[in-house]
Amino acid sequence: MTIETTYTTLSQISEICVAHDVKYAVLSPGSRSAPVALSFMRNSEITHFVIADERSAAYTALGIARQTQSPVVLICTSGTAALNYAPAVAEAFFCEIPLIVLTADRPQEWIAQADNQSIFQTDIYGNHVKAAYNFPVDYSAPESVWQAHRQMNEALVIATDGRHGPVHINIPLREPLYMLNALKNVSSPQIIKSQIPAFANTLGADLLEKLRHYKKVLFVAGMMKTDSKLVSALEGLQNANVLVDITSNLHPVSNVILYSDMLCSSGNNSLLNKLAPELVISFGGPVVSKHLKTFLRKNQIQEHWHVGEGLPAPDTFQHLTQVIKMPPARFISALAASGVVFNKKYYELWQDTEASYMKSVEIGFKKFAYSESSSVWKILKDAPSRSILHVGNSLAIRHVTAFPGLEHISEVYSNRGTSGIDGSVSSAAGQSMVDERTHLLIIGDQSFMYDSNGLWNKYLKGNLKIIILNNFGGRIFESLPGASVQAELNEYFVTEQPLSFEHIAAHHGMEYFTAENDKQLGSALPSFFKSRKMPSILELKFKNGISLGDVKKEMQV
Repeated sequence: MTIETTYTTLSQISEICVAHDVKYAVLSPGSRSAPVALSFMRNSEITHFVIADERSAAYTALGIARQTQSPVVLICTSGTAALNYAPAVAEAFFCEIPLIVLTADRPQEWIAQADNQSIFQTDIYGNHVKAAYNFPVDYSAPESVWQAHRQMNEALVIATDGRHGPVHINIPLREPLYMLNALKNVSSPQIIKSQIPAFANTLGADLLEKLRHYKKVLFVAGMMKTDSKLVSALEGLQNANVLVDITSNLHPVSNVILYSDMLCSSGNNSLLNKLAPELVISFGGPVVSKHLKTFLRKNQIQEHWHVGEGLPAPDTFQHLTQVIKMPPARFISALAASGVVFNKKYYELWQDTEASYMKSVEIGFKKFAYSESSSVWKILKDAPSRSILHVGNSLAIRHVTAFPGLEHISEVYSNRGTSGIDGSVSSAAGQSMVDERTHLLIIGDQSFMYDSNGLWNKYLKGNLKIIILNNFGGRIFESLPGASVQAELNEYFVTEQPLSFEHIAAHHGMEYFTAENDKQLGSALPSFFKSRKMPSILELKFKNGISLGDVKKEMQV
C-alpha cells in the first residue's frame, strides 16, 4: 500500500459526497485524520469549516445541516475526539438530521495496546446512528477501494432516505499520514443513488369514512423542519383545529392553535373536557408542552393516527391506533382535496378559547413585573422581521412555548431531540454561518456556560444575536415539586452561580448589552437588534424570583 493510494481513495470519497449534494464539511484538527481532512479541504466543491472543540464542532455541523436541509460531513481524529461528537450525533438521530460522521482510527492491531489516542471506535455511537461502517485499512487491492466507495454511497443514501439521520464511518489509517506530492489523474468513482419513492395522491375510502365518523378531530404538529408545501396544504383544510408546537414551524398557518400549553395548564376541567378530542392526527417529532401531552394522555381518545415517513411511529399520547406512512404535506393535501369539512362547533370552541388566552396575555404583560416570561414576550414582539429563532432547553423553551409571540419569526429551532442543555450555542452558530438572516438565540445562563466554546469560531457573523436569561442558576428546579423541597436544592439542583458574561463577550470580540429591568430592556433592544458588525450578546439579569408558574397563574382567564 502507498500513501498515494490512500489519498486517491479518500479524494474519491469526497467526490462521492459532492455527487450526493454534500456542500459543507466541519473538521476538528488532528494528525491521524489528516488524509481524510485534507481530501475534503482540497475539494473545491465543498465549503469547509475548522472548529477546534469537537463537541462544539459536531453541534455546528448539526446546525448547518438543519439550515441547509442537506447532509454535512463531520471529520475528527482518533480517540476521545470521536466520543466528543456523541451528544450531537444523538441529537441528530432524534431530530432526523443527516450527519456523515467520519472518524479516523488506529489500525485494528494497535487497539488496546497502549498506543496513543486509541479507543474502541467500532460502533461507538451504538443505536444513535442509522448505520455504521468500517473502511478497509489497506487500499492496495481493487476490492478494498470498491468497498470504501460502496460504503460511502450507501451511507449517504441511508442518511437521507425516509427518516433522515446520522451515519458513522470509521476509517483506520496507517502511517505515513502525509503526502508530499499532489495527486494526479484521479479517476471518477462510481455513484450509487436511491430512487425517490412514489406516493399516492389520494386517501382510501375506508380511511375517509372513518374520519367522517368523528366530530372532534384534533391535529397535533410536533418538531419539524420548515415545509412550505405543508403550510399551503393546511391552509386548504376547513374547520380543522391544528395545535402546533413552536418547533413545528407551522406558526405561519392561519388560525393554528399556538397557546395550547397555557390552555392545557389552566386547571379549568370543565372546559378541557369539552376540548378533548375523539381522534388525534399527529405528524412531526417531539412536543415541548408537558401539559398538552398530559391532556391528551389522560383523556379517553378513541383513536390516534400518526402520519410520517419514518418507522416506528412514536406513541407519545399512549393511544396510537394507526400509522400512515406518507409525507405529511401529501397527506394533508389529499385530505383537503377529498372535501372533508370538520365540525364547525368544535373548531369555534378551540378558536374562541385561543383568542381569549391571547387577549389575557396581551393585557397581562403590559402590567406584569419584569420577569423572564415578560422579557421573552417583549423580545419576540420586537424581533426583526423574518428572524430565525433558536431556543435553548430547560426554562427558555418553556417560556417561548407558553407565550409564543411569533409574528416576526420565520423559523424556530431547538435541540429537542434529546433536550439537553449542551450544544445550543454551537448549533445556532452553525445555522447563522450559512444564512444571512438574523439568527436570535434565547438561552439560559447554565446552558450558555455549558456551550460557551461555541463562540470559539472564526466564521461567526454579525447576524448571530444571543440573549442570555441569567437567573444565576438552574431555576427550573424551583418549580419542580419534588426537587423544590429538597434541602440540597440550591447546591445540587439549582447550582447557583454569581457570574456575568461581559468578559466572555469581550474575549470573543462580541458586542455586549445588558438589562436588569423593563426600562433598560426597552432601551437596549433597538441597538442590540440593529447592530450587524459583529455577533452580539444581550444579558438579562433576574433576581426577583418570579417563576414561570407565577406568570401563568397571573394570566389565567
